Amino acid sequence: MSNSEMEMEMQRLRASLERAFEENRKLERINSEMEDAQTQARKIMRQHVWSQAWFSTASAANCTKVESATRYADVCLEEFNERFGY
Repeated sequence: MSNSEMEMEMQRLRASLERAFEENRKLERINSEMEDAQTQARKIMRQHVWSQAWFSTASAANCTKVESATRYADVCLEEFNERFGY
């Protein structure tokens, strides 16, 4: 293999590596965005669990204190977190 052929092959390899690194950076960016979206979805889900537990308790005929609904919703959220690993 001549020197010029070797140089051309090295250039092709460099270009191939550069493309691979760029693709890797894109994938890392996508993974980061997906993790951010999952974190946001978990936050919304946890807020929904808490608010539903609070509303269900607060609207019960025998609930006379807001604090009771809040405490119950807090416990429900703790149980939800434990069960689903949040």
